[in-house]
Amino acid sequence: MATKIMHGNGRDIERVKNIVQVIGCEGREGDVANLARFQAFIDNRHHPHTFLRTMNYPIYLVLKKLQKTGSATREELVEAEGLDTSKLPIGNLVRELERLGLVEEKEGRVYLLGN
Repeated sequence: MATKIMHGNGRDIERVKNIVQVIGCEGREGDVANLARFQAFIDNRHHPHTFLRTMNYPIYLVLKKLQKTGSATREELVEAEGLDTSKLPIGNLVRELERLGLVEEKEGRVYLLGN
């Protein structure tokens, strides 16, 4: 119950100061100010002042499909159960997984890394 998760709130100096104060990570104002989409700080007894990356549900659906297959084309990934690419194009989802270091796209296929 004492876990705090703070996502980015822009570079407003007062907001950054408030976030730093709430999670108790003085000296990391720059990190807090530069939190990007799907990034956050978590703070609790087990993980004090810890930076983390999160993923939205559509990205998870693509990752889950790749965990089953190991690799796939973008066309195959579009068929992931529950995925609606009319709202988030598959290219955006693949790029975010690449940024997270979970996949690599080459020669028309997306490969799950670490397999």
